[in-house]
Amino acid sequence: MRLPMSATPFLKLLELKAGTSVALMGAGGKHTLMTRLKQELTAAGMPVLLTSSTNLHRPTGNRESELFLVGQHPNWSAEVTERLRQCQTVYLLEQDLGQRMLKGLEPSC
Repeated sequence: MRLPMSATPFLKLLELKAGTSVALMGAGGKHTLMTRLKQELTAAGMPVLLTSSTNLHRPTGNRESELFLVGQHPNWSAEVTERLRQCQTVYLLEQDLGQRMLKGLEPSC
């Protein structure tokens, strides 16, 4: 049985503020929670940078301008800030895998 997520905003529960980093790990619910946090943060007017060390499902209604492929931008760290100003949400990615999946960043260690 799947339990509904709390009606209380996670933004409030986790006391998230601009500039906060959040890492999700575990065996289920990461994508759902990440999507919920993205919705709450953007509704509060905060920019959101998303990535993963694995694959991500392509968000529904995603604008291509939100996808930022680091391999296509040698100076990507400087460019991401400007992209966040333009889009408010940016997916930092290694590769676009097609219609339904995105590849997150490879771990650097």
